[in-house]
Amino acid sequence: MRYCAAFCCAVLSVCDAKEGRIPNIWVLLFSMTGLAWSFLSDGLPGLADSLVGAAGMFVLLWLLYTLRLMGAGDVKLFMMLGVFYRWPGVLYVFAASVLAGSIHAVIRFWRKKDAKKRFSQLASYLEEIRTGGKPESYIRTAGKDARVSFAVFAALGALAVSVFGIG
Repeated sequence: MRYCAAFCCAVLSVCDAKEGRIPNIWVLLFSMTGLAWSFLSDGLPGLADSLVGAAGMFVLLWLLYTLRLMGAGDVKLFMMLGVFYRWPGVLYVFAASVLAGSIHAVIRFWRKKDAKKRFSQLASYLEEIRTGGKPESYIRTAGKDARVSFAVFAALGALAVSVFGIG
């Protein structure tokens, strides 16, 4: 089931990378497939575990969304992954995704030699949040080249957790 989730996430990451959005219909279709799979393989307890995984990720990532640090598509994507990996397994997927994204950021900073500029923009953004202002999204303040499709890293995290049997 986990490899299926990694595949679904990879499909959605291609959409996100190409179009800058994750289509709701695909998230819904993949989530319903995961819920059906959970119910058919483990009955009501499996279905409940999948729903807890989805709800848990929604609660955790809603804060990042409200701070405009993550897009709504990423929140929905991790809710879908919560259906497949359940709770707390989906937390391992999220941690692996953040690790993959962090490695990418370090490489990107090193190649573009703009780490100081990016950290300065991030600090200004976080200061605006701290002082109670309503900041523009980080992408708008940092520029289009700062946009990163986090779905790609979610797919990598899902694959890593599946391959290594973590969680």
